[in-house]
Amino acid sequence: MLELNKIHLCDCMEGLKKLDDNSIDLVVTSPPYNLGSKKRGKNNLWNSNIDYENYTDDRDENEYQQWQIDLCNEIFRVLKPGGSLFYNHKVRSRNNQGILPSSWLLKTDLTFRQLIIWDRMCSVNVNITHYLPTTELIYWMTKGSDNVRFSRQTYQLESGKNKGQIVALTEVWQVKADMNNDHPAPYPIELVDRIIPSILAGGEDNIVVLDPFMGSGTTAISAKKHGCNWIGFEMSEVYKKMAEDRIEKYFADQSFGENLFGEKNETADDFSFEEMMRKKKEEQQEKHKQKNIKKKPKEEIIDKIEW
Repeated sequence: MLELNKIHLCDCMEGLKKLDDNSIDLVVTSPPYNLGSKKRGKNNLWNSNIDYENYTDDRDENEYQQWQIDLCNEIFRVLKPGGSLFYNHKVRSRNNQGILPSSWLLKTDLTFRQLIIWDRMCSVNVNITHYLPTTELIYWMTKGSDNVRFSRQTYQLESGKNKGQIVALTEVWQVKADMNNDHPAPYPIELVDRIIPSILAGGEDNIVVLDPFMGSGTTAISAKKHGCNWIGFEMSEVYKKMAEDRIEKYFADQSFGENLFGEKNETADDFSFEEMMRKKKEEQQEKHKQKNIKKKPKEEIIDKIEW
């Protein structure tokens, strides 16, 4: 097993083959999209090449899809039974025909569980032959269909007429794209911050989170923020250094960000997983208690009515 809480400089497939069977609880990642060799221009932004530091995002489409199938099957091997892969990708267009990631994901050993729609609320596509695409896809894939570690979380609305209301997390996520990142294809930390708590709350023990395309370190930051062990692969020395610097800076700031419960972490000691789970159980017990108080018997309510 490779060292945890570290970004390993290697190709994703090379790194995966060094991991033990059934050793990872959760994988969150976003591979290169194979957007082709076209350079971005005024009228060509949607399916145009992303300039990675040492990778050309222009494989033969069949070769690309087989690579992704092989990748997912290796992820299947290293996942624990009931473990999850959250796989960020999007609809692409080749020869004026749309291509869904399900074209290859459904050919893997993983089980498709749910499709999450990421509404980026913005787009770089100026192609007038298509509707403006503002969404990407997050496929939730699992190792087996039984005993999947998961517990749906709730969150508090921060604005609008229902501000303060506690609502369940749906499968449509409105999260702004990360515009303040030097990596050419980042995803916002808020996406990972919605995934990890749901997996954590689905069990009693801590988890190991993997990102085989670590990029700018977003998955690692969220994992550490929630008290989890993590491991990542990155084939670019430039991006590896970028991610390491970003992780260090994030946790060197005045606050460590928010923990699993949306509370501010002030010191590294606040990352105790056992303490977080204890607080979570107390919170759930209190909610259950308050819920039962509100559900008074009808007879008790009737007795208090003045006729």
